[in-house]
Amino acid sequence: MEVIVGGHPLPNEGSIRGTEKILDLLGNCSENDCVIVLISGGGSSLFCKPRVSLNDLQKTFDLLLRNGVSIEELNTIRKHLSFVKGGQLVQYTKAVIFSLILSDVVHNPV
Repeated sequence: MEVIVGGHPLPNEGSIRGTEKILDLLGNCSENDCVIVLISGGGSSLFCKPRVSLNDLQKTFDLLLRNGVSIEELNTIRKHLSFVKGGQLVQYTKAVIFSLILSDVVHNPV
């Protein structure tokens, strides 16, 4: 087992390194493989392949968090600044993917 420590609530180098490791593993899967993905609280920060520099991403999220942005709004912005969120993960593999989603936000629509 390999442990890669990511950052929360702000992503860090570990978040990106862990995501790259996951993408490498997915890239080695075939259409005969089945991948089970657990999406849980903290996943939006820990699973990170940003479309902008990590520094810009951290500054943006820090500014938003300090100014009272809701978690729903923050996650929407995270999705648009990411290469892997919002259903984009499937483009990195030929495997069948099943997602198990656990929300840590009360009454959160998945």
